[in-house]
Amino acid sequence: MLLPSKYEHPLYQQFQASAPAIGSRVTTPEGDGRVVAHSVPKDSVVVRLDADGSRCSCSRASVCAPRQAHDAHYNP
Repeated sequence: MLLPSKYEHPLYQQFQASAPAIGSRVTTPEGDGRVVAHSVPKDSVVVRLDADGSRCSCSRASVCAPRQAHDAHYNP
């Protein structure tokens, strides 16, 4: 676990704590892929899709594990 710098804004700390790490495998509304970047100001992650290698920007909430588990349970 990385320790936050005393100069790092709390918004960035919160984002890092809950966003999937760069390199993580995720499922997006556009398909499965791998996180290649973060955009903290937009509260999103950039994902390279497995299907064709294109990139998409998805909200952090749409690719986080708790949200996916919730959607799978309540929206079968």
